[in-house]
Amino acid sequence: EASQHDAIRNISSRLYDSEIAATSWSPSDEFTKILEKHFRRKLTFDQVCDILEEQAVPSVDTLVAPTLDPSMLEYVAVQNKKFIQERDKEITVIQRAMLNATGPLGTLHDQLRQDNNLKSEDLKLILEQTLCLLGSANTHLSVLRRKKVLAINKSKIELATRPLPNAKK
Repeated sequence: EASQHDAIRNISSRLYDSEIAATSWSPSDEFTKILEKHFRRKLTFDQVCDILEEQAVPSVDTLVAPTLDPSMLEYVAVQNKKFIQERDKEITVIQRAMLNATGPLGTLHDQLRQDNNLKSEDLKLILEQTLCLLGSANTHLSVLRRKKVLAINKSKIELATRPLPNAKK
């Protein structure tokens, strides 16, 4: 555990650069199982609250899902405004679900910057909670995508909420 702690302590203060990072890697079997379980599961409201109670989303304007800009509605016919606002609510739920992951990630960032001697099991918990929140957001998005496709045939729209099959490349 000491070597892992030293590795965390020696993390460079440089910011991550996505242009020089690897594009993919193969996780361990254990980690693959965690990802497969949590990226196809919607967390309950209480489960999300339990995570965010300890590790709240930082109070920064950019981490709040914005409301639909009223000026955007000026370009929409009056009879379509309610329809547009309902569609926006669906997307806002997903955006909030995604932004929830900044709670544990922000906590992790602050603890690493303050060098709080973060235990490896605490680090693992924070990362797993983040993955659960991202997985829940991913599930919300998958359901919305299904709804959009199935909206063509309104009688089949309820199929969108059925369990998601394994995604294949």
